[in-house]
Amino acid sequence: MADVEGRLSALLGVEVVSLRRIELQSRGYTAAFHAIAELDDGGTVFVKAGADEVTSGFLRNETKVYGAVPAPFMPVFHGADEGDPPILVLEDLSASFSAPPWTDAKIDAVLALVEQLRSTVPPPRLGSAERFRADWAGNWEKVAADPEP
Repeated sequence: MADVEGRLSALLGVEVVSLRRIELQSRGYTAAFHAIAELDDGGTVFVKAGADEVTSGFLRNETKVYGAVPAPFMPVFHGADEGDPPILVLEDLSASFSAPPWTDAKIDAVLALVEQLRSTVPPPRLGSAERFRADWAGNWEKVAADPEP
């Protein structure tokens, strides 16, 4: 991923010292590249890069959301490179929160965050939720039929 490191350095204006790939426990249903980049200034960022046409499309849409929805529940958006593959750079939250054990304070914080999310108006350019539902209708049944991936 040397190409990603160089593009990240150019995007952020600081040299990338290392790029540690994150192997997600479930890997989900996409093969996007996920990593923590350690920067020359001592900071770290979370990096996502498209791995194929599908994940690149998802990443471009996700980038639109980060650019259009400044909200307290969103991680800090550090930028994106629309090249091939697209790269999205966000705040590194890997050491920020551990849910269990659930306390009343943590539950209250989650409920407050859900209320903020519910009341956030999506940008018009993202399209309708009805189109999204139509595009993805039936996918939960596919997951239920083959949950292993």
